[in-house]
Amino acid sequence: VPDLQSSPRCNPYSFAARKDLFSAIPNFLIIPGDNEWNECIDYNPNSNTDRHRDDWRSTFAEGASPFYQFSMNFPRANNCSPIISRKVGNPEIFYFEYNNVAFFGLNRVMDESYVSDNAPVDLNEEWVEDVLGSASCDLESIVIFSHTLLKDALYNKLDAYFNNCGSTIPTLTITGNEHPTTYCMTKSNERIDVVVEAYRAGPILVSIVRDPDGMHGDSDFVHIEDPDPADTNSQCPF
Repeated sequence: VPDLQSSPRCNPYSFAARKDLFSAIPNFLIIPGDNEWNECIDYNPNSNTDRHRDDWRSTFAEGASPFYQFSMNFPRANNCSPIISRKVGNPEIFYFEYNNVAFFGLNRVMDESYVSDNAPVDLNEEWVEDVLGSASCDLESIVIFSHTLLKDALYNKLDAYFNNCGSTIPTLTITGNEHPTTYCMTKSNERIDVVVEAYRAGPILVSIVRDPDGMHGDSDFVHIEDPDPADTNSQCPF
């Protein structure tokens, strides 16, 4: 859930360097942050593209990118690797299913942007609505990756799916941008929000756990390997 760069912003050489770094990681996916997206000097919030966004998409999200689809060594369900669906015109917005868990990668950055502010419709909300509109009711949880906190209207699209299927399933949203000391987590009913920090805190292992005997119903559980058992982080965005 980047920011990939600090200064200078929107540098294609930085994109290439990060591509070389991340290519060694199997089955790696990435979404844009404002440092390499809408903070570019010539960014136009009324357009869906420019040279910097084209560079980012070709490096991290389009067909020639090593991150476009999962590799053949992805852990397989039913002898198949999941297929990543990407939004036409906005391949940084993606979706896949794995073991009845829905995964969304969305393009929501800090401050004004075309995708979530100035497009004729919010492109994140449109994507979620379209995907869930054709999804079965077999999903057991939903995971959303976004650089910054999402609009309430997007969660309304999830509520429409829940209402159609007759049950609310756990939803985990993972964002960055706020830069807590370690990480922050809040839970409200079946929704969990986690804000992670990158370079100052190191990685956080988040797992979706399914109760094998069904003693606790059909819902999934979210488990976070806590890197800060002393709870030293006192500032959270919620």
